[in-house]
Amino acid sequence: MPGTRKGAGQRRRAAMTMKKNSVETEKIEGGLWVREGFARGPEPERPLVSVVTVCQNDEKHLEQTIESVLGQTYGDIECIVVDRGSSDGTLDILRKYDKDISYWVSEQDDGPYGAMNKGISLATGGLVGIIDGGDWYFPYTAEAAVEASSEDPEARVFFGPLYVTDEEGVLECVWEGSEQGIEHRSQVNLATCFVRSAVYDDYRFNTKYRLLADYDLMLRLHLAGMRFHRVDRPLAWHRAGARSPGYYRSGAESYDIRWGNDLLTPWQYVGGRLALAFEAPLVKLRRVVAGGAYREIYELRRGSGCLYADNLALKDELAAASEHVARVDAALSERDAEVARLDAEVARLSLALEASSAESSVSGYFRRLMGRNR
Repeated sequence: MPGTRKGAGQRRRAAMTMKKNSVETEKIEGGLWVREGFARGPEPERPLVSVVTVCQNDEKHLEQTIESVLGQTYGDIECIVVDRGSSDGTLDILRKYDKDISYWVSEQDDGPYGAMNKGISLATGGLVGIIDGGDWYFPYTAEAAVEASSEDPEARVFFGPLYVTDEEGVLECVWEGSEQGIEHRSQVNLATCFVRSAVYDDYRFNTKYRLLADYDLMLRLHLAGMRFHRVDRPLAWHRAGARSPGYYRSGAESYDIRWGNDLLTPWQYVGGRLALAFEAPLVKLRRVVAGGAYREIYELRRGSGCLYADNLALKDELAAASEHVARVDAALSERDAEVARLDAEVARLSLALEASSAESSVSGYFRRLMGRNR
C-alpha cells in the first residue's frame, strides 16, 4: 500500500506478541486480520489511512469512537484498537465490531503511550491518526487529512482545531491549535493529528512521560524541522475528563519535557517547578470554589486559541453577521450590475431615438422639397 513503511509487517508481527516487562498476561485479539489473515492486497489508488484507538474500561463511549472511524467519508481506512486490559464491557464492544475492525488486541501494557506505540507498529497506512477512546472524529476528518497531505507533500504532520466537550458531550470550548509557541506549551492536540508513517520509523512516544508524551513527540518533530500543516476545519471532538491530567502533574511534566529538549536554562527549570508547586494548591482551591474540574486547564490554554462556548457563540454570531453582510454586498453588486445594464440600454435607446429623429428630419425635408417642385 502507498506509504507502507519498510519492515512494517515484521514490526506488526512483533507488536502482536509483545508482553509487558516479559510478564505473561492474558492476550485477547480479534478483527479482520485474525479472522481472515493479514493480506495487503492490491494497492489502492488513494493512500491508506490507519487510525489507532487506545482505550481502557471505556464501555460508555468507545462505540462512538469506533463508529466515527468506520463512518468516515474517506473509504480507505485501517481501524486498529489497542485495549489496555479492560475489565468492563469494552471487550463486548470490540467483539461486536469484529467484522469491521482491522485488528484489535486486549492485554496489559506499560501505559497509554506504550499502547500507542504498539498501535503504530501495527499500522500499515501512509498516514497514521491516533484517537483516544471517548473522543471522536468528524465524518470528513480523514478525507481532510488526505487532501492536505496531497496539497502539501513536504508536510509531515497534519492537524486542526479541536472541539472540547464536557463528560456528556456538550460543547465547552474550541482549541484552535497552532504550531506557533509550541516551545512554550502544548499547542497541537494529538486527536486531530495525522502523521506520515515514515516519521514513525524514527520517532515514537517516550513512555517515561506518563501524561504529556504527545506534547514531547510533537515538540521533537518541531525541533527537528519537520513541516506542520494546519487544516482550517475542526478535525476531532475531545471529551474532557476521559484522560485529563492534573494541573501540577501536567505542568511539572511540561517543564521536564522542555528541559529534556534543551529549551530551558537550569534557573528557568528550577524556578518554574518551584513556582508551579506553590501555585498548584491555589489552582485546586479555585477549582473547588468555581466548580468544573477542568476549566482551569482551558484557561491556561487561552493563549493557544481555546475559545469558550460563550465566546464561541459570539464568534458564530459574528460569522452569521459577516455572511449577512456578504449577502447584502452580493445583492448590491447584482443591483449595480442591473443599473449598469439599464444605463447601457437607455444609452442605446437614446442613440436609436436620435438616429430615428435625424432620419425623420431628412425625410421631411425631402418631402417638402419635392412638394415645392410640383
